[in-house]
Amino acid sequence: MSLYTIEISREKTTLNKNFVYKIVTDDNTVIGELSNGESKSFQLTDRTKYIKAKLFWCSSKRIDIDNLKDNTKYILTQNDFLNRRLPFFGGLIPLFFWISQYSEALKIYSILIITILTFLLFGTLTIWRDRWLLLKEKP
Repeated sequence: MSLYTIEISREKTTLNKNFVYKIVTDDNTVIGELSNGESKSFQLTDRTKYIKAKLFWCSSKRIDIDNLKDNTKYILTQNDFLNRRLPFFGGLIPLFFWISQYSEALKIYSILIITILTFLLFGTLTIWRDRWLLLKEKP
């Protein structure tokens, strides 16, 4: 059984700064936690198929261990669009309700836009939840 060592560095950010990101393996075993701005090394065996980072029900995409070199360095960051910009779309919904009272055409457009925004918000939290965090190799 061979051991691999990887180092994961979490960027220091203001968003999600109070939450700990968990590093989990393919059988949902937590091998470590990273606080804001922290860097840690992890030991992996060849029985581990992949790792990913988790925050509540959201996560990063999987990193396959098959072709991993020893002492590989990764950086863990958040998806800027999903974490910073997408919540503002939810704030647009009251604006569309206010606009929709002026004409029937604006009401139809507002309902269409609200439906699309609702789909995007729910899709982000369910279907695309593995894109909330980004775990990528350091250059």
